[in-house]
Amino acid sequence: MAEQVQAILEKMVPALKDLTTRHIFTPDEIRAIVTRRRKSEYLLQRRGGGNTSGGGSGKNGVTKSDYLKYIEEEILLERLRKLRKEKVLREMRRRREKQGRKESEDDDGSNDDGDTRKRAAAYKTSGPGDSHIVQHIHFLYQRLLKKFHYDLDICFNYIQFCKDFKSFGQLGRVYAEALQRHPREEGLWIEAAGFEFFGMLDAQDGDGRGRNGEEDDYDEQTRIVGSSIQNARVLMQRGLRINGSTSKELWMQYFALELHYVQKLRGRKEILELGLKANTAAGESGDEETDSDSTDGNDEESESRKNEGENTGMGNDGRKRRAKITNTMLLPSNVIYKNAIKAIPNNVSFRLRFIEICRLFPQTKCLENYILETIERDFGEDVEAWVARISYAQEEMKRKSRAGKTMSKMGSIGFLAKIDSNGTRESGESNTDDRPSKKARVEEKKDPDPALSLLHEALEAVPTAKMYLECTRFLRIRIRLLREYSPDGNNNTHQGDDDDDEDGQNDTSFLLYEDEDAESAARRHALLL
Repeated sequence: MAEQVQAILEKMVPALKDLTTRHIFTPDEIRAIVTRRRKSEYLLQRRGGGNTSGGGSGKNGVTKSDYLKYIEEEILLERLRKLRKEKVLREMRRRREKQGRKESEDDDGSNDDGDTRKRAAAYKTSGPGDSHIVQHIHFLYQRLLKKFHYDLDICFNYIQFCKDFKSFGQLGRVYAEALQRHPREEGLWIEAAGFEFFGMLDAQDGDGRGRNGEEDDYDEQTRIVGSSIQNARVLMQRGLRINGSTSKELWMQYFALELHYVQKLRGRKEILELGLKANTAAGESGDEETDSDSTDGNDEESESRKNEGENTGMGNDGRKRRAKITNTMLLPSNVIYKNAIKAIPNNVSFRLRFIEICRLFPQTKCLENYILETIERDFGEDVEAWVARISYAQEEMKRKSRAGKTMSKMGSIGFLAKIDSNGTRESGESNTDDRPSKKARVEEKKDPDPALSLLHEALEAVPTAKMYLECTRFLRIRIRLLREYSPDGNNNTHQGDDDDDEDGQNDTSFLLYEDEDAESAARRHALLL
């Protein structure tokens, strides 16, 4: 036991000596660190710890708290080391500035000595002691995982430590080993796929060497680690092969992953289109200045604009082309949904959760409509499915009413600006090309309340007592909203209360027909009962 502890401590000598040489820790502090580590190692070895794969023996067996306490002490030591190093670097920077001013004032030919001092100072800014404490913590975590057979809580604890201290190489190995031992754990698959797709920012600060080792020793260099859709897809597909028939969460997370990727592609496309439009505008302004007196030049410019509009999808048929690209980008999510309902077929609430996910992302209306079509096709006589469709139609009415009031003020916001069914941006500016046709306006006037239309269809399709009760409950909720709240969302029965609707949740204007007040609308709904 003593030999094992001594061997572990002897491996720390070069790193601890480096920390002392660079004045990060004093000799007395190093001795205190060694004493504490020796005590902790003896505790682990004496109580059945170490590199053995079995558990503790009897009441003297080692526990997780012994390892975790040791790890927590090392984490605090690492934070102290970072603070001390920042202090040392600031002092060195001040010293260099003073030496630089003295050398510029003296200028007596002693440049060689100054360069030597700079090289020596640059050499002392980094050393093996910088990574020693983190490596020692990794060593403790690996012993802990082997000791307790990769306990799930320890795995998640270790994963968080790797993220906090940017040990991304070790993080990938931890994910692989944890998934190998816990393949049925959905959270691990989702966590690993999320890291592979979103990645993490790796900012190399004072612990990383600068490019020349002198003036750049404290520059921050940021890079993105991970961010691979291919690796994320592979992990989600492997998880689904193992848990596909039972895991609803994996199917929905995979569905959301593809929608996140679509948003990333749309953002890139938006940026590229903005750059192309800027270059095109600059080129057109230059052509107008040079060819202002030539009619033939103007004809060529108009032809070039048409060609550019066709190439970028922004010409006369730009709306159709953009809508086609948008639908194509949603095909992977559509395929995932089809496979999900094949694996879990007879579950209405499972399909409704896909609609909730779609509502978190813009420009997914066609996907939502397809999901509703599958619910109508497969659950034509299911009361829960009809109730879900009616609630969804009412939410759409509320969303359109709210958008009509606020869109003129907001306009489009970045790449999250919504696109209508024709593929064009929705904005508050009036545009004659974007106005609906007369036929569309007539059809909209014929069916001002699609939720009530679906309610009538539900009663005709499923004339049961349960369906009548659900429809009655839906109408009574509407009547209560119309009587308690005015069309602008203010409370009519409790004026001055603190629960006034600030986000328009109680806005009942979408329930009113043209030239109709709230009382008339309430009576109209009461007649349906």
